[in-house]
Amino acid sequence: MGDRNYKQVSHYLLKEELGNGTFGTVYRGKDLNTNEIRAIKMISAQNVLKPQEKKALSREIQIMRNLDHENIVKLYDYLETRNYNYLVLEYCSGGDLSGLRDLSEEHTIIYLRQIVSALKVLQANNIIHRDLKPANILLSDKSPDAKIKLADFGLARQISANSLAKSYVGTPLYMAPEVIKLRENQSERYTERADIWSVGCIVYELIRGARPFEAKNFGDLLPVIKTRLNDPDFLSSQYFSEPCIDFLSKIFKINPKERMDFETMCDHPFILGRPSIKPIIDLHGIQCMSEDFELSTKEDALDISEVLFNLAKDTPHPFLFYMKACTLLEPYLEDQVCASIFKVNFDEAKRCKNKTDWESSTMTRLILEMAVKLCRSDENIASHLLKENYRQALTLLNSLGPSSHIIRLKEAIKRQMDMHN
Repeated sequence: MGDRNYKQVSHYLLKEELGNGTFGTVYRGKDLNTNEIRAIKMISAQNVLKPQEKKALSREIQIMRNLDHENIVKLYDYLETRNYNYLVLEYCSGGDLSGLRDLSEEHTIIYLRQIVSALKVLQANNIIHRDLKPANILLSDKSPDAKIKLADFGLARQISANSLAKSYVGTPLYMAPEVIKLRENQSERYTERADIWSVGCIVYELIRGARPFEAKNFGDLLPVIKTRLNDPDFLSSQYFSEPCIDFLSKIFKINPKERMDFETMCDHPFILGRPSIKPIIDLHGIQCMSEDFELSTKEDALDISEVLFNLAKDTPHPFLFYMKACTLLEPYLEDQVCASIFKVNFDEAKRCKNKTDWESSTMTRLILEMAVKLCRSDENIASHLLKENYRQALTLLNSLGPSSHIIRLKEAIKRQMDMHN
């Protein structure tokens, strides 16, 4: 379909529909001046007829214009016609967090740090988001190192440093108790600690694979929260590490005054500390391979893990290659790049888990077989490709502990490389 078949507003084309809700429809659009892809939110003028509705839209636009941060969806433009209002937004092709379940804590922490980074900007501007949930947290793209983008500021509110919010808004299953109480008691007030409760709900859901508090009826939600918090298995060590349990237990306080404040949350060891490698339930307790050999540098770990990842699909047991890569990267998880690549390998391992051959001897055999396979001479292979095979073989062998036969094999490969220089 040519561009002329799409709806055009000013210098923007509205292409495929991405989603729709109560207040409008979001399209994948195109800025004809720059050829950049944008997300364009189209809001019917019929939805903003009342003064309070116009005020809410104006507030959303003003808040987004004042927020400029890599972890917050950017508002590029705002257009108004007789029948529609248009918000031209940053396009995020990676979807949102609502479809993610049973993530490792390491994976979750990577996202959590970026969510907190965005919330720091809101905190500095005295803004409460008021609708934090997985569906409002987008991924910039589909790559393993995609950035988190906080979105949908339609319910956000800027308050003065000493004032309190009093509107009953948000998504019930992620609402803090003090917001829930507003439905029955209009004298209730809340602060940014309501957003902190929502952060706890998101973290719990990403790791555990289910929402922390479920109720069929809104009236049952607060009793369910109280019951769940009194359940000794609610934050079970079967699913959460000790730092994570401490983090969530300090968030899930019904009394907001007892709840962890924003500064304390930012400094909590679960966020700042090096992610721990703990047994993952859906890997049946299997952890990363333990060997007596350690790499000397982070660069070695990155180099070898890249080769392992690329060659995993060519082995009969790709699970072992992915987990071997995790083992090599584990000491360097404080580095964002290493943490991101670790996450990719661990997620691949979960998809093709294989418990039957979980032995170091099996891993050594697989690597040796792959190294020999890479070094087999083929008269039809180009010289530069053969040298790359040799390089990958050496890289694989560097992941094994030193032994006489491995040293001899590496020396033989190096001699072959010299012959092709």
